[in-house]
Amino acid sequence: MDKKLTQEQIKEFWEGHGFQQVTKKESYDIGYYTLWENDAGYSQGKLPDIDLNNLFKYAVNWDEIETIQFSCGDDGHHCWIYTKKLIGKSLYGNGATDEDALFWALRQVKEGSDG
Repeated sequence: MDKKLTQEQIKEFWEGHGFQQVTKKESYDIGYYTLWENDAGYSQGKLPDIDLNNLFKYAVNWDEIETIQFSCGDDGHHCWIYTKKLIGKSLYGNGATDEDALFWALRQVKEGSDG
């Protein structure tokens, strides 16, 4: 199942992982600018791209997650996340790429931890 990520889904995802938009004042009173920041030191004019590097760096919480498994088949890329909280059960995501599959599985983890 190929799900195209929308900008709104990406924004909600990163906000759910601690990113917030911050307005800062330029030096010498020439104006203001906006950055996306998080507690891990990210500070950029845009949210991180959805790629494996950024997902593992900013969204995978190893305090909650036990194992992440990937597979690929004719029906797309698949990701299973086993959490420390849900012993013996996995949260699943799939997509056109490993990044998409991990994104959807991490959303399942986040929704499960908030509920």
